[in-house]
Amino acid sequence: MKISLPAKIIILLLTALIAWNFFLPAAEDMYNNVTRSETNSSMDLKNVDFFVYYTAGSRLLHGNNPYFFGHDQQGNPIISDYHYPPVFLPIFSLFARLGYDLARLLWLVLYAISYLAILVIMARSMPSEWSFPFLVAGILLTLLAYPLLGHILTGQADIFVISLILGSYLAYATKHRILSAILLAVGTVLKVSPLFLLAYFVLFLRDYKYLLVYLASLLVIAAISLFFVPFSYYPDYIIRVLPEVAKGTELKLSQSLVSYFAFSPFLTRLISLSGLGALAVLAWLVGNFFSPAERTPVLPLASDHFRTEVVFILCLSWVLIFHTGVWPYTYVWLILPLVWLLTGLIRQRVKPTYLVIVILGIFLVMAKDYGLSGLNKLNLWGNMLLTITLIVGLFKKEFFSQLPGPH
Repeated sequence: MKISLPAKIIILLLTALIAWNFFLPAAEDMYNNVTRSETNSSMDLKNVDFFVYYTAGSRLLHGNNPYFFGHDQQGNPIISDYHYPPVFLPIFSLFARLGYDLARLLWLVLYAISYLAILVIMARSMPSEWSFPFLVAGILLTLLAYPLLGHILTGQADIFVISLILGSYLAYATKHRILSAILLAVGTVLKVSPLFLLAYFVLFLRDYKYLLVYLASLLVIAAISLFFVPFSYYPDYIIRVLPEVAKGTELKLSQSLVSYFAFSPFLTRLISLSGLGALAVLAWLVGNFFSPAERTPVLPLASDHFRTEVVFILCLSWVLIFHTGVWPYTYVWLILPLVWLLTGLIRQRVKPTYLVIVILGIFLVMAKDYGLSGLNKLNLWGNMLLTITLIVGLFKKEFFSQLPGPH
């Protein structure tokens, strides 16, 4: 797609105006918004999720177990808000050495840099004539996506997670398989959910050596962490914390399919595990419709092997449907992948009907949830619409008008 220089200047000017007049004021309000702590009703906080990381790091510095806040009257441990693996506790302890306002500002700067870096890398990984359109579209969707504002409000770690995930894919596509596995392993020890993308790298790509490198990376990372955290934190996390997280929540803002069944922890766990297990089966089955050469990720993106890229994006969207800890801000995972998807579909001249459905799905995924009764899971519904559309497209020849269908 060739864009003239005057058109580029106009596009950049309009993008800058949107950022200056709308996004930055909204982001500032979110960043400085005061939220009541769920664990301490007398405490008002800024960036409540980052405060969880900060507190966990502080407890590590003082020799306290970050996973528990003492015991209840029956002697049972009270599980804290820190629901993540122990590996990053030493990193969070470094933030805890700073004043809270300085620490949360540094956190904001770091995840902004990681996001911008992966955006630029992806733009450079597109066909040359599509780098600028992808970059502009990526910036625009970023500025307009409500999940990003929600992320800024809470100070979650999901931008780091998706940057590592996308970096893992790009590393694999450039034949750096070991780096890819390491990046995915780092994402996993930050927030467990990247684990399920092994369905793509191992089962769809049929790369079983990748699994070995990934597991070795996890072991090495965990071993290094033992120089800083007690070994007992690992069984505490695996045996006590993870089962609690898997119970899900009935809170209206939850954007996971399993939240509809949160009245029963057994059902929640069963449906979540079944859905994520089904992703493994789906990845394997879809792989049967590709030759080994077609399954191999390559650069540039949105080009010859675009159907392979669609499978990766499908795996991302599927995980968000069935994982228990999914909120509106978790959908920052899909901002850049959806621009990537849209770029590829336009380049492949997808049939207009599918394109309209995908655009509707993107709108819902990136929309603000106003908490209205019956309309409080727009992100989930949009994601399910996109996921179903991608599955249908992968099995229908006419979905990609310029590409060969499954054989």
